[in-house]
Amino acid sequence: MLAGSMGNLTFSYENWGLLARMFRRGQWISLAQTVYRIRSAGGVGVRNALSFATTGLVPRKIAMWLERRTGEDVLDCTSLHPDVSRKYDLAAKVQERRYWEPSIQNDRKRTFGLHDIGLGNAIIYAATGVDIRDPTGDKRIWEYCYGIPPEEYIVGGQTRSIARRAMKGLIPDSVRLRYKRGYQGADWPLTLREIMPEIREELARIEASELAQRMLDLPRLHFMLDHWPTGDEGDLSVASAWNLALTEGICVGSFLRRYEAAQSS
Repeated sequence: MLAGSMGNLTFSYENWGLLARMFRRGQWISLAQTVYRIRSAGGVGVRNALSFATTGLVPRKIAMWLERRTGEDVLDCTSLHPDVSRKYDLAAKVQERRYWEPSIQNDRKRTFGLHDIGLGNAIIYAATGVDIRDPTGDKRIWEYCYGIPPEEYIVGGQTRSIARRAMKGLIPDSVRLRYKRGYQGADWPLTLREIMPEIREELARIEASELAQRMLDLPRLHFMLDHWPTGDEGDLSVASAWNLALTEGICVGSFLRRYEAAQSS
């Protein structure tokens, strides 16, 4: 299967870090012009653009404190047992990892530190037989794109400017100049509803594992199965819980119970 996800940091990189660099260098007129053009093209609003431009200037501890004041639960997308989260202070560690200064260098460091597409593709192939190929992750593409001046990624108010200019005349402008984002994995409610009986059966097996009981918030998993959201599956908080915490909790629980059974045999 042909994919192109690694293009987010190569061929179709947005480079919001350029706004931060302009702000720090005092290039405020150029920054204002760039933000105006991006907003006019429908790329991003002024508020988000200013957030990108000033992120990293606020001291880390203050930024993390302000984030906590929003009431967002950074562990909402997991099903870890609350005792485990408190024992290892996971909420603070997650916030620490989420905070970074936007720049092309930091974006790339985060990608290399958090992703291994080779391993991920190997797992998908082993599980499904689907062999994924991503030309935008080719080493030669990375090396070439790393040598492109950062300003070239946002030209004339166009985010992903390299891809948009390179594809002129090759793909329809309705695609090339489109800024509206789709909802990735929008069919997750359909898939989960279809396999709901299997999920309940697996959760019953997980509950018999003492290791899973210590590590996972099993009552929360039950609650999500018994209180399925209706009509708001596209909401970020709903997707974080039902599409991430539930599914990953079942996967981890399945692994834990099998591991426990293997150790006791």
